[in-house]
Amino acid sequence: MAKKRILILGSGISGLSSAWHLAKKSNEYDCILLEKSKTPGGWMGSHKEQDFLIEGGPRVFKTSRNAELLQIVDEIDFASSLLPSSPTAKARFLWTDGKFQKVPKLSFSLLHSLWKERKIPPVFEDETIWDFAARRFGKDIAEKLVDPMVLGIYAGDSKTLSVEACFPFLKTLEKEHGSVIKGIFSLRKKKKKKSTFRAPLFSFQEGTGSFIQKWQEKIPFPIHYDQEITSLRKENGIWKAQSQNQTWEADEVILAIPAASAAKLLQTEAPKTSELLQSIPYEDITTLHLGWKGDVLPFSAFGYLVPTLEKEPVLGVLFDTKMFGKKDTLITVMVRGAFHSREELKNIAKRVATHHLKISQEPDLFSYKKMARAIPQYVIGHPQKKEALLKALKEETEDLHLVGNYLDGVSVNDCIKNAGKVVEANFFQNLPT
Repeated sequence: MAKKRILILGSGISGLSSAWHLAKKSNEYDCILLEKSKTPGGWMGSHKEQDFLIEGGPRVFKTSRNAELLQIVDEIDFASSLLPSSPTAKARFLWTDGKFQKVPKLSFSLLHSLWKERKIPPVFEDETIWDFAARRFGKDIAEKLVDPMVLGIYAGDSKTLSVEACFPFLKTLEKEHGSVIKGIFSLRKKKKKKSTFRAPLFSFQEGTGSFIQKWQEKIPFPIHYDQEITSLRKENGIWKAQSQNQTWEADEVILAIPAASAAKLLQTEAPKTSELLQSIPYEDITTLHLGWKGDVLPFSAFGYLVPTLEKEPVLGVLFDTKMFGKKDTLITVMVRGAFHSREELKNIAKRVATHHLKISQEPDLFSYKKMARAIPQYVIGHPQKKEALLKALKEETEDLHLVGNYLDGVSVNDCIKNAGKVVEANFFQNLPT
């Protein structure tokens, strides 16, 4: 009996995860991945530049929130390459009012806000993250703690993003316990399954690119690079994906590409789905890398965030080398937007180095990566839009599936977990046991 042919468009985290789950669970499928660039991993990856290890995207992971990622690390026998964080990585700071402030700073006002939160009545409707935080904890906490945290994760505006979509657990705590604080204390009483990896944070000794390479090698399906798909159509029950030099055919297709790219391909076959995909907003960012030989940072920490009220182009700064106790200094400056000139980025770098960090010497490394449409924005109404999107997809097409960080979470672990759910639901329900 011939195997069913599966075409996966995109070899970022969602695409690789889809292929991995297909390969791990069944030998019923013949799968091919098509990637428009020259490497897998999407934004995630690393390379050496002037002896500094540069990360393109996600580079450090919280152990307690990355069970699926750690499971794959174990499955591909890569656990020996895990790099545990330094104890100094626990410290986090804010740049506010022209100085650094450690987070959290347990002031009287903060403790008072947390105490009062227990008695604030719940609101069951969706609301912005800002409105949720200001209502439950006060404007000061919303402005100085929650806003920069949202910038660090989504590079977006807490006054437009949905708390239901971005932080569903907070809304659940409020609904089920009447209070976030009460809910957290209730959860602390429950025993949690602990990871065998003990460090609170981790990365990989040779960078995230080494993990992507190892993972890709373990996936028993081919990846064809430099294959940008320009059209996708279904003829006589067969999907046909057209690249610049070849037509690829399959029985089923998994679109593991950004929402706008998927929208473009589905304009003919699924116009309503395409329209909904196109309406999902994204934020552009630039990662700016500065390196110095030796330790030049004024203190040890994970890094710092810059609240919106400071009106700076900088979202935050990661102390890459301090996180893992390395001798030289490498920092990553997260900059709003992806359309700055080189000269503008140099000015931003100078301000961070000299004004924020008081580093007088010129960096040995100045490098940057512009990332247009880097992070999808879960604005108010996102849960309803996602529901409408999946309904439209089901009505308009057959044997085509969507995975990606624009649906149910932007983190690497979210992408792995949710791709697994899509594969499980659509490819293994009717297989013989």
